[in-house]
Amino acid sequence: RHGATVVDINMGCPVDKVTKKDGGSKLMCSAGNTVKIAEAIVRAVEEESGGRVPVTAKMRLGWEYPIDSQGRVDHERDAAPALAAGLAGVGIRAVTVHGRYAQQRFTGECHREGIRRVVEAVANSTNPIPVIGNGDVRSAEDALSMMRETGCAGVMIGRAAFAAPWIFRDAWTLQTMGHVPPEPTEREKIALIRRYFEWMLEFRDERYAMTHIRRRITWFGKRLGPCKPLKEAVRTADNPAAVFAALEEFRGGGLRAFAGCDPAGRDESLVY
Repeated sequence: RHGATVVDINMGCPVDKVTKKDGGSKLMCSAGNTVKIAEAIVRAVEEESGGRVPVTAKMRLGWEYPIDSQGRVDHERDAAPALAAGLAGVGIRAVTVHGRYAQQRFTGECHREGIRRVVEAVANSTNPIPVIGNGDVRSAEDALSMMRETGCAGVMIGRAAFAAPWIFRDAWTLQTMGHVPPEPTEREKIALIRRYFEWMLEFRDERYAMTHIRRRITWFGKRLGPCKPLKEAVRTADNPAAVFAALEEFRGGGLRAFAGCDPAGRDESLVY
């Protein structure tokens, strides 16, 4: 009714305040009940939208991090393959799999072997649907290798997009044209940050926008070179005007180093 073009059931969130209420990744602990919940959601959305709005799901490989007696990950105990196949059977249109377990949160490595097993299970189910891989995709090359190694139909990119929003452009160009475009210029990167902030102001509100730009400037700054003063200026900004002023000052060559530091942001007293 609010105009959404897709409804996604989040079965991957490992945050305590969500899982304590049996949401997020905890849904993977009771596959039978979860499939029934998904079936009810699919029916409700189909009735409301006349079949126009698909219902999808995102999950992890399971709740517990399964280690065998040799200290290896035991993918035979993964909950995701059977759950994904069950969801496909009740009308879920696509499944995204983050290649970690809830107990890992965001630590350790993404287990592509586990994603590959989900792809195979869904392909052999009564209703094959697209499986999307997720986890540790930090570059265009990572996106393509994820698809090659797992057989997934597509890739979902999360945290890496805050440091390099152009990763989607790069991955698509590499996939379709065989090369990665040049990295955006510094001015183009600042323009991206401005656009992100402007959209937060337009589509949410000032409080929301300020909270998120203060959090995300650290991620954006990863690809800006020495910019600690810029990040500090944004984090301590009182209002949107101060954020825009800081971005403009950086674009003009300022906010590169604190007083007493060299251009790389190091304390000059430590440079011998």
